[in-house]
Amino acid sequence: MEGVVPVIVPRQTPPKILDTSPPVGTVAPPVWAATKRNAAIQRIVSRVAIVVVVLIAIGSGAWAVQHYGIPKLSSLLASHSSPVATPSPSVTPSPTIVAPLTAQIAANACLQSHVGDTACFRVQFTNTGPAIGNLAIVFVTDPPYSNWFQHHFGVGMAATDNADGCSVDSVHLQVVCGPVPTGAHIVIHVVGYQANAGTHTYGVRFGDISSGSLSDVNLNPDGTPFIFRWTETIS
Repeated sequence: MEGVVPVIVPRQTPPKILDTSPPVGTVAPPVWAATKRNAAIQRIVSRVAIVVVVLIAIGSGAWAVQHYGIPKLSSLLASHSSPVATPSPSVTPSPTIVAPLTAQIAANACLQSHVGDTACFRVQFTNTGPAIGNLAIVFVTDPPYSNWFQHHFGVGMAATDNADGCSVDSVHLQVVCGPVPTGAHIVIHVVGYQANAGTHTYGVRFGDISSGSLSDVNLNPDGTPFIFRWTETIS
């Protein structure tokens, strides 16, 4: 067959198909597994960062000690610390000084010698100290003193030559005269009658009873009370 050119058709290779399915026997890891792995990595990184910070701090402290010394380091730390409020010192109030009670006292007694005679006790009192809230003349009964009220009867205040407001309190063995301001002058005149024979020593104290207890006037230097005393011998 002349004139016919043979045509050679090349052999065609079938195209390859890309297989995107996972290999047989393997399963793609779930999403939570990747998340867990990332969290573990972050924890490791955080711990490494903490270790690095601690090492830097230790190194800085050692360097500061070497260059500044412990006292200077304390000062350096104190200069960067927050100020601490310093409590103000408590103020102790000064004790109140109370001026002693003082007075000019002139006293005398009527010395009678027989039972039934008139007896008296007269005092001129001038306050030279602080004001007295309630002046009292207290009869002393501790030995060697005798009870003046037991050896006299008809006891009272003299009608004349006597301070206003004074009264006899025989229950408490005293004469009470009320307030006596600073510089005031009063006269106390007590009268009665001799009741018993014998020799008796009497004594009186002067003081302020406005506080409920006796605060003596004219304390002695040793702190003992001033006592005006006299003796009567009755037959």
